[in-house]
Amino acid sequence: MKEVNLTIHVILIILVLFIFSLSCSVNSDNNNNKTTIDSLQNNSSNNVSTVLNGERLYSENCALCHQDTGEGAASTFPALKNNNVLNNKQETIKTILKGKGDMQAIYLNKNELISVINYINNNWGNNYGDITDTDIKK
Repeated sequence: MKEVNLTIHVILIILVLFIFSLSCSVNSDNNNNKTTIDSLQNNSSNNVSTVLNGERLYSENCALCHQDTGEGAASTFPALKNNNVLNNKQETIKTILKGKGDMQAIYLNKNELISVINYINNNWGNNYGDITDTDIKK
C-alpha cells in the first residue's frame, strides 16, 4: 500500500512539473511575439522577413549577453533597452563590427547588420529608427 501511495505522489509531482513547464513555455512565446509585434510596429520598412531575420540574428549573436529583453547583465553587458548610444548609427555599426570592451566583433554581411540593428533599435520600447544600406560605409 505504501508503494502505491508513493507511486501516486511521484506521478502527481511529475504531472505538476510538466504543466508548470508548459505554462512557462507559453508565457515565453507570448513575450517573444510581443517583441516581434513591437518591432513590426516601430520598423518603418514593416518588412516582416527583415524583422524576423533581425530577431533571429539577435537571438544567435546578442541575446546571450544582452538578454532576450535587451536589459543586459549588470555592469558587464550594457542594456540595449533605452540606451541612447543607439541614436548614433555609426557608433552602433562600429561596435557590432569591431567589438568594444568585453564585446567581440560580430561578423555579419550588410543585410544582416541592417536587420539586427533595426531589430534592436525598434524593440523593448526603443524608437531609434531604422538604418539603411547608405548608413553603412564600405
